[in-house]
Amino acid sequence: MKKVLLTIAAIALLAAPATAQKFSLWTDATQSACDVTLAAPYTPFHVVVFLEPGIAGAFAVEYKLATPEGHFSPGGNVIAPFVSGATIGNWFGAPGISAPFTSCQTELVWIINLNMMAPNTTAGYYTMELNDNSLFMGVAICPGTRPLVDGTALNHFGFNTGCIIGTEESSWGAIKSMF
Repeated sequence: MKKVLLTIAAIALLAAPATAQKFSLWTDATQSACDVTLAAPYTPFHVVVFLEPGIAGAFAVEYKLATPEGHFSPGGNVIAPFVSGATIGNWFGAPGISAPFTSCQTELVWIINLNMMAPNTTAGYYTMELNDNSLFMGVAICPGTRPLVDGTALNHFGFNTGCIIGTEESSWGAIKSMF
């Protein structure tokens, strides 16, 4: 029986994609919360885009960060130092961003720390989506001719509502209590 289980586990590992590219959204660089609750409009808050590049690494990203209607950035955004100045598009909203890196990224990294505001307190979500121009969300991996690999979004950032991890709505406290 043990051999059968090990064989099934080995087949599952071989069938799994070798380069899982995962995007996530948090309030800060320490990933302390994936939602924010604000009582007044025009109160600044941060949304930080993270990438877990997988074993093949990442040499560029492409995605669209969709925001609730009316959300905007008053400026003061911080782009990670390894992001090239040759970006195309917008860091949030349409059409999205295509951002090359100056070096291969092989570990969990933050890409941009957005300073955001909302004109109201209506609950909504920030979501990672396909870039409008390329209809792609993912990365160019490091090896070879930098082929494109699809990415997945690990969460939806909650504005005046709990974030969604996978398909479940959760607060950070609820997430921590699972571990």
